[in-house]
Amino acid sequence: MARALVGTREGDLISLRYVQLNRDGQTSGGRCDTVVSVLPDGRLRLDETWESRSGSGTSVVEEIAG
Repeated sequence: MARALVGTREGDLISLRYVQLNRDGQTSGGRCDTVVSVLPDGRLRLDETWESRSGSGTSVVEEIAG
């Protein structure tokens, strides 16, 4: 499987587009806007809004404390 990401960052906003090729030779792609923030304990949080061929949605990703 092959993948590619292309994006920009302006302040705390990351905007990207992606495309991937699966094992069957089919391509799919989409876009994602991510707001990066720092939690009170110093961990990172990503609030994402995304769209793809199969739909759209939101995701939250938080760094695990080490």
